[in-house]
Amino acid sequence: MPLDPPSIARISGSLVSMDPWKRLGYREIGLRNYLSRSDPGLSRYKITVGDECAGVVCVRYPWLGGPFLELLAVLDGFRGKGVGTAVIGWMEEECRGICSNLWTSAASFNDRALAFYRRHGFAEATLIQDLLKPGDDELLLRKRIPLPPPARGAGAH
Repeated sequence: MPLDPPSIARISGSLVSMDPWKRLGYREIGLRNYLSRSDPGLSRYKITVGDECAGVVCVRYPWLGGPFLELLAVLDGFRGKGVGTAVIGWMEEECRGICSNLWTSAASFNDRALAFYRRHGFAEATLIQDLLKPGDDELLLRKRIPLPPPARGAGAH
């Protein structure tokens, strides 16, 4: 579901009090601008559970042979209920047959996010030192999406 101004306000207000955004010093206005500014390469969606805003997912595409999951945030009260898993499943289905990579990143201190992504088949591609803040590194993670086998030519036996 597309983001709307009330959802942007709720999400940005919530994220600044949650790690990793809190530890990294994100400000509400910065998150609000990120979620609302024009960027043709970035798709942003509100995650809903029933009629409630449960979080946000932002996907940059194209990016290194597949989409980059730039932001996945599940709000308090919805964590641990399969919401993030459903988002990863949706992304895999969108990728299937089109691209061979699904990318994301997570702060090296964010053990919960790293465990989540590893459970879903992501592996470390590289460490980026001091990316967002001195002393806090970011891990670039990659999940390979199998491409279908090439079609056999007509008349091949």
